[in-house]
Amino acid sequence: MSYRQTATRIFTIIFVLMGLTMATRESGKADDAIKIDNKIKAEIIDSVTARVNEIYIFPDVAKKLEKQLKDNLKKGEYDKFNELQPFVEQLKTEFYEIGNDRHLRIFTLSDEFCSRFKSNQEAKDYYEKNLGSELADNHGFRRVEILDGNIGYLDLRDFLISKDDYNVTAAAMTLLAGCDAIIIDLRKNGGGDGNVVAFLASYFFKERTRLNDAYIRKTDSVEQYWSFPVPNAEPFYDKDLYVITGYATFSAAEDFAYAMQASKRATIIGEKTRGGGHPIEMFFFLDLHVSLDIPNAYSVNSITGTGWEGVGIIPDFQVPFEESFDFAYLKALENQKSKTEDAKKRNKIDWAIAGINAHKNPVVLDEAVLQKYAGNYGERAIIYKENHIFYQRNDKSTFMLYPMTETLFEFRDWGDARIEFVKDSSGQVIEFNTLSPDGSKSACKRTSD
Repeated sequence: MSYRQTATRIFTIIFVLMGLTMATRESGKADDAIKIDNKIKAEIIDSVTARVNEIYIFPDVAKKLEKQLKDNLKKGEYDKFNELQPFVEQLKTEFYEIGNDRHLRIFTLSDEFCSRFKSNQEAKDYYEKNLGSELADNHGFRRVEILDGNIGYLDLRDFLISKDDYNVTAAAMTLLAGCDAIIIDLRKNGGGDGNVVAFLASYFFKERTRLNDAYIRKTDSVEQYWSFPVPNAEPFYDKDLYVITGYATFSAAEDFAYAMQASKRATIIGEKTRGGGHPIEMFFFLDLHVSLDIPNAYSVNSITGTGWEGVGIIPDFQVPFEESFDFAYLKALENQKSKTEDAKKRNKIDWAIAGINAHKNPVVLDEAVLQKYAGNYGERAIIYKENHIFYQRNDKSTFMLYPMTETLFEFRDWGDARIEFVKDSSGQVIEFNTLSPDGSKSACKRTSD
């Protein structure tokens, strides 16, 4: 059985990415300028409110929305709109004002989009199956990296199903399997598909673990969602996990963070999230050139008894967006250092911590200080130029050095070595040491200015 088949059996509610759907379904809107009259406006309102009444998780809100839209139409509030796009924008505003629900949305459809499908159901089926294949850059995986100190870092921008199913997720996790701790950065993740959420979450649970549930209005039932066996997940079961969030973290990204926080499987670091906890169902009205996202359920966690809709997720450590990566990285390093007695490993962790602190507190040195380091050091040279110093090897390859302290410098793009200058009792620079992360060093004596 494929990854996708396994995940789909476990988790079937879709969290569609806000903004992603908008970008696709409203493509070409500026060129279309579709003309509408009051008859078409009434058809749109009748069609969408009928679906909202049938599906929306809060029936009283659905009725209120229907009444306001029909009353406004009758009172002539929409007479000023003779093109589809501004009319739908007005409806979209009223949807949010009445429902206060970021997942209850209406979109325009371009002629090009509508011409691709023979029926509303065909459009819906296609869109749900191919949500990620056309839209996500590299399936949402923006960066996978092993940071100094053996900390794994994953910058994930979307949780999207794609034509490659779960292969990209599995490949990324394989690269991180040897790390001592994992950081998953969701600060720019607007959501996506719950199947991918469950798949990624399942890497971090040895035992079958209950994730977030969904109450479904149409069936008046609560569906429980659980982690499930994922191939090659064993290395991750006991790793420390840190999840970074921001205000842009939304929907399925919140689903992942909330489940991990509630189960105490991860430390959440960053900003409070936006608060979109309603799984949705999509509907298309090709003849009217509009589509709907309608929340058909609400999420709730069995441990907390609540969800994140409208309130967002409160991180364990609230840290501003621009500081949250360094904070999470330091937390991961400090925790790993407290767990090991291995001297070389501790040296590597200290190396990484020093690097973070240097970037957080940049050092600026005077021109006179930098010029003192310029000279020849055997087959190596230190060159001063325009208030910077450069390290030059005997093959003439040259690298800029960045100050961490007055005497310690790093290579920004070459993290496995640093240069530390040594002075004699009179303050003269007599050599430099090339330092390595494991604590070893080699000296280069100064031979001439």
